[in-house]
Amino acid sequence: MAGQNPYVERDPQKLLASATELIIAASKKSTFTPLCGNTNDDIIKTQQEKHSGVNTVEMSMRGLVRGTGVKGNSNLDSNRDDLEYLTMRVEGDVLANSLESKHQKITSASIAQNFRRDSKDGLSDWLSDRMDRIRFAKLSEKCTNIVVVKANGQVVPASKIADAVDGLVKGDLFTTQTADEMLSRAENGYIDENGDRHPPVRPYKTEVKVVNGIEQLVEYYIIYLGPESAKSITEDPVYLQWQDSLTKANKSDFYLNGLIGQYKNAIFVKKNAWSPEFAGILTSNIESFEDYANGFTQYSGKGGILTEINLLVGATAGMQPFQGIPDYIEDSTDSGRKMMSAVDIWFGFEKTKFIGKTEAQKKLIWHGKDYGVIAAPAVMEK
Repeated sequence: MAGQNPYVERDPQKLLASATELIIAASKKSTFTPLCGNTNDDIIKTQQEKHSGVNTVEMSMRGLVRGTGVKGNSNLDSNRDDLEYLTMRVEGDVLANSLESKHQKITSASIAQNFRRDSKDGLSDWLSDRMDRIRFAKLSEKCTNIVVVKANGQVVPASKIADAVDGLVKGDLFTTQTADEMLSRAENGYIDENGDRHPPVRPYKTEVKVVNGIEQLVEYYIIYLGPESAKSITEDPVYLQWQDSLTKANKSDFYLNGLIGQYKNAIFVKKNAWSPEFAGILTSNIESFEDYANGFTQYSGKGGILTEINLLVGATAGMQPFQGIPDYIEDSTDSGRKMMSAVDIWFGFEKTKFIGKTEAQKKLIWHGKDYGVIAAPAVMEK
């Protein structure tokens, strides 16, 4: 056919195989893949969807069952508890990109195969970075549970992060005092300066440990740290002392790329700073990420001093509907002299935040609050 390159792949099964290879490669490169799953215990709850032209998906999770039940010889038929579900709508969109061959002309199967290999590798890297940027940005955006701790241990209300008197200043780094406040809120919830209750964060990881011959369930949270915060925590004397006290009985067996170490029931994971080249921990000088997320300047300290937005994440921190296998496309370009390859996938992600519809739902502790994320901005300068 005129204008068609004979080495462009058109076999649907081979295109499907390439699409599968591409998404597997993208998943392996992603920071969040080990934390994704379809249960309420995963940090990112996923749900496979077929793109049908509708960009909003409703996802749900089971609420608490806390009725009085019955006792004694009471009849269960006269007392039915309610199995309630918390729901939220997740916006998604098509992520797509394409690459064109650089050869003047694709004249053999081997040249076409080399381009196909390199383009799939490039597109998988792009897709992984794109999805991680969306996740980091949305998890960090306008958090409702923000830990602000100064070098002297003073816990400052989030509204005063840039305050002339109490705001964050040079030297207010991430320390074990910051981690202690994050863990306290995650385990117990907290009441903010306005008197609003914030829910505890469900732990992500549970391990069975044997302590004094007795099996115990030990629960863990993941705390993602920017490079400067990671450096400051590893120089913290309390953290170093804690490392000396870790034993097989109390040390987590969990591993993630970037793992720094464990402090109490927090697992610290170092991530690079957000940059044009790589997704990562955002900083307070970033105004927005395209039209996906904004509001990061709210984390700046006194006088606009730069901070890293460190994140504690627990179970169901985010909701992610997505197309399981992307579309992989090849076609001719330049009147058949060259070829292109493209990836096309429907992907949605939102930080979990349930908004009640009924008056009863609006009274729930989760209404309008981040469900599984706590942010801790920390200054980057000593």
